[in-house]
Amino acid sequence: MNTKSIRLLVATLLLAAIAPVLAAPNDYKEAVLQEVYTFASHNRMNRDALHRDVHADCIVAVTLNIAINADGSLQQVNIVETSTVPVFDRYSKYVVEQAAPFPPLSEYHSSTPDTINFDHVLRLDARVWNDMQHSTQRCKPL
Repeated sequence: MNTKSIRLLVATLLLAAIAPVLAAPNDYKEAVLQEVYTFASHNRMNRDALHRDVHADCIVAVTLNIAINADGSLQQVNIVETSTVPVFDRYSKYVVEQAAPFPPLSEYHSSTPDTINFDHVLRLDARVWNDMQHSTQRCKPL
């Protein structure tokens, strides 16, 4: 083996060793969001309640901050940026709360932190229910 081959082998082994650690937060976030979206798909929002508050062709989007304890229990979920549609904000928090508990962090992290938190935007295209055309703008405050 020449020096270049050895360096490549060492770099590959090093990357293979640290890749799970680097990927862990995103993998965990994806696992959490999969559970949230699964719960939401089985507990759909009442269309009449949404359309009572949404009077336009728009995207309803709320930004949530989700904090999860090491054991997978939900520590908190807070609205970082409102959707301007109160019923959708409440629904978004509800689906995260009801989807908990999530997998323990130890399943995704080699050194388990006490908590993990991340922001995520949940969005709903209000126009999709009408004629299957997607909206291009966020809803304006009512």
